[in-house]
Amino acid sequence: MTPWPLIIAAAASAAIGSAAGYRYAQAKGQAALAACEQARAEDSAAAAAATAALMKRAEDAEGRAARSLAEARASVNRRIQEAKREAYELAGSGCGVSGALRLRLNAAIAGDMPAGAGHAAGADAGAAADSGEREVAQWVLDAVQRYEECRARIEAIRQWDNATHGEGP
Repeated sequence: MTPWPLIIAAAASAAIGSAAGYRYAQAKGQAALAACEQARAEDSAAAAAATAALMKRAEDAEGRAARSLAEARASVNRRIQEAKREAYELAGSGCGVSGALRLRLNAAIAGDMPAGAGHAAGADAGAAADSGEREVAQWVLDAVQRYEECRARIEAIRQWDNATHGEGP
């Protein structure tokens, strides 16, 4: 005879055990998922804080570089104005470079040009000597001003780069 009560009890025990095991595995999976989502949220918050700090450093560096550039420009402009005044005084006093000396200087400058700058190397020194002392002084001052502005910009970029990316090699 078949022991039906034992078979029914075994089947009921298996069903209850399977259901309990499924519930346990589901609860354990939900806990692992919650822990993973919590870790992701913490990582995201840490990345946002690091990005905000980096942006703040970059903005501070930009402000310092802009102030430095403005100060350098003001300094260059003051020096240019002083040099212009002195050049005009020299040109007006008869102490400026003129005549044969200017012709020789212009010829020497034109002769020292590199081979690749043929159009400048062939410049007529006499025509260059005809330009007034003030024009020559103005050209020199403009070149100095552009150089100083370029140098100040490069320095501002270097400061910004050091502040945002750290000291270079």
